[in-house]
Amino acid sequence: MPSPVAWTGRPVEHPYRHPPELLEQGIHLVGLTVRRAVTWSARIVDEHGGPKLLVPADKLDEGTAQQLLALLVAERSLIEFCMGPAARRRHGSWEKRQPNDLCPACFLPHWHVDRLPLELSRRLRDRKRRIDQHAAHLTWTPAQQGHRRWTAAALLDVVTAVERIEESLAEAAPRTPSHSIPN
Repeated sequence: MPSPVAWTGRPVEHPYRHPPELLEQGIHLVGLTVRRAVTWSARIVDEHGGPKLLVPADKLDEGTAQQLLALLVAERSLIEFCMGPAARRRHGSWEKRQPNDLCPACFLPHWHVDRLPLELSRRLRDRKRRIDQHAAHLTWTPAQQGHRRWTAAALLDVVTAVERIEESLAEAAPRTPSHSIPN
């Protein structure tokens, strides 16, 4: 298999190279998604008087249901970003299943999810599974449970993981274009 070629036209050791302008737009998208998720989370907390929400799914008012769904989609996207893309081995090398996925390795060529604390990555995987069961796919879980449980604390894990990635970006700054996740 030929070696990957960067946007400069030169072979690179890592297949996820992108032009600096695109990297800036990508990191801006991550920051925007974090800000939106935190905003939606804060609105739900404010409207329901606390960081925990446990109500029958059919009793949520439409506005709260829409905010919660938007929050869960954003949270799931951020978890997938932090955990890195699903990969498969093809012709002797690893490649992303979805080459268009934005992931830490786009910015940090040697990034791997092992850089996150094991317990944090376990919670993120578990949270993604629960979001998949309750929001991203139609499953029997919400029908059987009859309610949705949401807590603001789960979003803190995602924010912590994004901060870890940002710290790694800062450490790599001398070797890569200057990127930081916008506030």
